[in-house]
Amino acid sequence: MRILYCTLVLVACEQRDTENLQEAGPNDRPQVVAQESSSERFENLVAEFAENLTEEARKSFLSTETAEEAVDHFGWGMSLRNGELNQRNSETRQLLVRHGIYHRDDLSSILMLSVIRKVRNEPIKFKEQVDYYRSYWQELDIIAPTQIACAECDLELEVLYYGSNKNPKHPEREYFYGACRSCDQAYLFYHEDGWLPYEQIVVEQVVPAKSDRSGG
Repeated sequence: MRILYCTLVLVACEQRDTENLQEAGPNDRPQVVAQESSSERFENLVAEFAENLTEEARKSFLSTETAEEAVDHFGWGMSLRNGELNQRNSETRQLLVRHGIYHRDDLSSILMLSVIRKVRNEPIKFKEQVDYYRSYWQELDIIAPTQIACAECDLELEVLYYGSNKNPKHPEREYFYGACRSCDQAYLFYHEDGWLPYEQIVVEQVVPAKSDRSGG
């Protein structure tokens, strides 16, 4: 039964991913959307996902005691992480990015649970889900940006987690990298400093050539 359920859900998701790829052009860029309206837009996207589910998938979501029990990280979740949520022009992904959600496991977990709750006529609790994952990373001092506009042209940056050991003065800091495809600018983000030009933080260490002391 579980194998059948996963297959049916995957078929629905893959069909939606294919449609997105066909409609998207190579230069498509997510539009700038005010953050105060993004949660409402996310709920509309969740409703679209729910509408594309098969009847068998809906029944499976309704058969568990809680919505959380119906979340399938390795079947449906993997399909989302490799498909919809791995696309540069995915509106669903970008809406979550604007709320500081970047890890693909977090992206898929929020989307799956939201769709399942929608099918079950339960509150999606979008803010509660976002706060849960951001709190987890905050404990590790990894706080993603929620303002992702380029300082030069005001278009949205393409943002990804960049890691530590980028700043010679503060190697322990965990950074996010932001690139603007429009004006070719690059930035690094740390929550105490905000966005700063890449070259201002990453200083190339020039190792002086060793002098020849062999004599002669």
